[in-house]
Amino acid sequence: MIAPLAPLTWKSLKATWSARPARERRGHLAAAASLLHALWSQHHDLAALNWDDVAFESIENKIRAYAPTALPVRRREISQATLIHLLVRWQNEARLWLSPFEQAFFLQTLLLRDGVDPATRKLTQRQATEWTNNEIRARARSIYQTALKTPSAHKWIAAPDMTFHEMSSAVEDALTSQASVAVKKGERIHVIRANLMGQDVLIKRYILRGAVERLKYRWRASRARRAWAAAAAMRAMNVRTPEPLGFWERREGGVVADSLFITRFIEPSIPAYRFLKRHYRQYNADARERFRKELLDAYLSIERAGLHHADTKLSNLLVRHPDNETQRELLWIDLECIAAGARPTRHRVVRNLVQMNGSMRRWISENDRMSFLRDLARVHPWVISRRVISKIKTWTRRRLLRELHRQTQPDGARQVG
Repeated sequence: MIAPLAPLTWKSLKATWSARPARERRGHLAAAASLLHALWSQHHDLAALNWDDVAFESIENKIRAYAPTALPVRRREISQATLIHLLVRWQNEARLWLSPFEQAFFLQTLLLRDGVDPATRKLTQRQATEWTNNEIRARARSIYQTALKTPSAHKWIAAPDMTFHEMSSAVEDALTSQASVAVKKGERIHVIRANLMGQDVLIKRYILRGAVERLKYRWRASRARRAWAAAAAMRAMNVRTPEPLGFWERREGGVVADSLFITRFIEPSIPAYRFLKRHYRQYNADARERFRKELLDAYLSIERAGLHHADTKLSNLLVRHPDNETQRELLWIDLECIAAGARPTRHRVVRNLVQMNGSMRRWISENDRMSFLRDLARVHPWVISRRVISKIKTWTRRRLLRELHRQTQPDGARQVG
């Protein structure tokens, strides 16, 4: 079932999926399901199928799908469980543009050919989805734990054999250099742009305040080490984040006394909240929709990778190339807040939405916020219920009032959060 050059591929369909009529979308899904069933019946190796390159053509008003290249044939028959497993891996990537109904329609079209009843079909989809998600979370957790257990107290990717003393000296020179620039100086975190061993970097220094906090890190990994492990997991799972270059930590009496996380400096880039303030009101409806989908994709990329970010306010999201829409990218920072292998529970998702909603301020209209929720409902249908929307608004108001109260207190009365 090899086609000559076709005018449309699955990859090109993704970019215009939401703008296509519902009937046409169902036609493409049915054609893709028929192709998958035919390849499965002929014992082709489905793991070798690149869905992005699947080609479509319309013949007498009927859409047909073709495999881009010849697939190898397996000697043993592929079980239905293996088929569903491979299918759901693809569905996890397609959740951003496929609605729950369209996912169910695709599976229904595929399994109806084998006479599978509706109850079994729903159960199969639910079990296969959970199975795949568990595998993804387990892989993310494994990568994170491996990086977290790095035996040394320092790591510099450019020079793996560098000693602790050599890196300590280089870090001290970079931090004390007159060329270094303080980007942020808070009570718990200092961020410095510096030249470290010939590289333009951002050094994030974590400040421990008081004996109680120091004692806590006697049994916990330092925030710098956690950020390093999270960056390793995110890069491996294709989640965008600044390139990690190394970390460094110093202990006194078995307790972390100082720790640094080092990434490559990204230029040009600005925090997402500043990008919204500067550009969003100037955008027309189409440009706003494109950015909204980029923001949703950035948020869901963490979930699809089996990770959870505990602080998704827009100051923790960088916009790279903010003035060039064709090159624009969104990258997550503040990686010590990442949990690997965490399930996206309703409480966690709502908490993330409250953090994002509060950090948007008044630059984003209520209609655009609701459009974001409706897009997210393709993955989590429950987010557009009246109860959840009311809770997001209530929690956002409470969070902003608490933040305002904290900022209006005298410096000495403020609590470290």
